[in-house]
Amino acid sequence: MTLFLTIVIGVFSSLFATEITPNGIVEWNRTFKTYSFWILIILSIIWLWIHINLMEYDNSILAFSDDEYCKAYMRKAQLEAYVLNIKENPKEVNTMELNEFKSKLEGYKK
Repeated sequence: MTLFLTIVIGVFSSLFATEITPNGIVEWNRTFKTYSFWILIILSIIWLWIHINLMEYDNSILAFSDDEYCKAYMRKAQLEAYVLNIKENPKEVNTMELNEFKSKLEGYKK
């Protein structure tokens, strides 16, 4: 997708340069009057948006390369699930389960 978009941006850049240089002389006052300029702006914004989202996705994946982050993430997910279980079934939770759960969480710290 980004390769195609990059090629199309290149084509519209050339078209824009051709449209604002009649007879080989650059006429900057024609910039806002050409369709290729506005299409180029729109395509560039889309291209930038795609790459910002890809960068954010890469950064979110990169966090999981750290073992400590993974352990903390697992602990958080288990805590959230346990709290949800307590909220839904408060009478079914007993102290034995809580102690087992705490010992599991302690195991992730090591």
